[in-house]
Amino acid sequence: MINIFYIVLGSLISGFLYWAGGHGKPYNTLYRDLGIPLLMLGLISLTTGFHWSLIINCLLMYGTLTTYWKILNKFFNKPTTDCFWFNWFIHGLGIGLSFIPYGIYTYTIKFVIIRAIILGLSMMLWSRFIHNKWDERGRGALIFLVRLIK
Repeated sequence: MINIFYIVLGSLISGFLYWAGGHGKPYNTLYRDLGIPLLMLGLISLTTGFHWSLIINCLLMYGTLTTYWKILNKFFNKPTTDCFWFNWFIHGLGIGLSFIPYGIYTYTIKFVIIRAIILGLSMMLWSRFIHNKWDERGRGALIFLVRLIK
């Protein structure tokens, strides 16, 4: 029960950090790029215990949060100035797959892959249909909400 509370709280904070990282002044991209991985590190350590593999997860998540994979747009004959369904899918999938080291440690690699696919699909669908102030907040919240899948 308490883990659900932390996941919901984490999703609200993550939604803000994701939005702030793309909003501009007075915020900057580090709110998203470092804030979300550190939040995840803290909440997983608090709820299930710290393990050194979480540091690797933080670094991998930092890397995945810094890109929308716009280089793929060339393969789909799309402009690199905008994001499309495949960008959001790969973005979410990459964030989810950043948990592979911890999944190996906890013997939950199957759930890491399932969550990664669901995160990619949900980010893709969310970004396809939501185009308002909740767009970025929702993507940030989804990062934590997929942790409810066990």
